[in-house]
Amino acid sequence: MMSVKNNTQVLINCRNNKKLLGRVRAFDRHCNMVLENVREMWTEVPKTGKGKKKAQPVNKDRFISKMFLRGDSVIIVLRNPNSDWFVLVPALLDSPWSVYIAMFYNQTPDAA
Repeated sequence: MMSVKNNTQVLINCRNNKKLLGRVRAFDRHCNMVLENVREMWTEVPKTGKGKKKAQPVNKDRFISKMFLRGDSVIIVLRNPNSDWFVLVPALLDSPWSVYIAMFYNQTPDAA
């Protein structure tokens, strides 16, 4: 995997419907991975009382400095071939975090 050698970020879609954005330090043939500087992203629907309107989904995320990811939970791994960062844009407003368009840039975020 070139992302290990180049130290570029990857976006990983997992079976638990969470997304991981981080850098791969190591991997094996089962897609087990050691990741660093990971941003985990998911959506939660708040619980509402009986008879109330359905609540809107809320995007959540957290930072994990180092983690091991078991390969059987990986659906797809996307790498950014051109730069060290990319911007995630929800493709559908009705279902946040479910589908992403990866927008790749060659400049730093400050220059955008």
